Amino acid sequence: MKGLLTVSRSAVVLSCTLPLLTGCLVDQAKPYQNAQAPEIAAIQDSAQLATLKKQALLIEAQQDTMHKISGTWQDGDSFSTYDAFLEQGQLRFIQEHRKDGRRAEGSHKYYFSQGRLFHYTEKSTHKVLNNDGPISIELHETKLFFNPQGQQLYGQQWKNMKPQGVTQQVISDIKQHVEHLQTIIGKMSR
Repeated sequence: MKGLLTVSRSAVVLSCTLPLLTGCLVDQAKPYQNAQAPEIAAIQDSAQLATLKKQALLIEAQQDTMHKISGTWQDGDSFSTYDAFLEQGQLRFIQEHRKDGRRAEGSHKYYFSQGRLFHYTEKSTHKVLNNDGPISIELHETKLFFNPQGQQLYGQQWKNMKPQGVTQQVISDIKQHVEHLQTIIGKMSR
């Protein structure tokens, strides 16, 4: 029995490697070369995400060599101070400290490539009124990456270190705020 098992294993190995040697499996794979499998798309997104992460780190490392514009803005009870970094006249990075009344306060970072937002991070605290009366503090952290077309590649939000999904409303609010900041900075850089 033992010898028969060994022969069977060898036969299985031989039957698996033989088509590879003859090219049979290569011919079978051709229909999949034109259609992008979900796994391939995910790998490409991962590679693009890794490239964007490196780009964000490089921008932060080089911010001392960039032209810096500092400013403030206020809208109702929301107040912000920011530093914008430009490279050859192009906006590359904004570091903002924003306070929204008594409700929230935090640090926001925006990274740009060719005038488009490609990465956003937030670390903030939010005051939340509980049903029983006392106010509690929530810690929020958000990370977003966008492809050149502005579509979300990656998005994650944590509230009190518990992962949450990022809603389209949150993304829309961030993009709207970025446009507001870009307008202000554009006027200041002229």
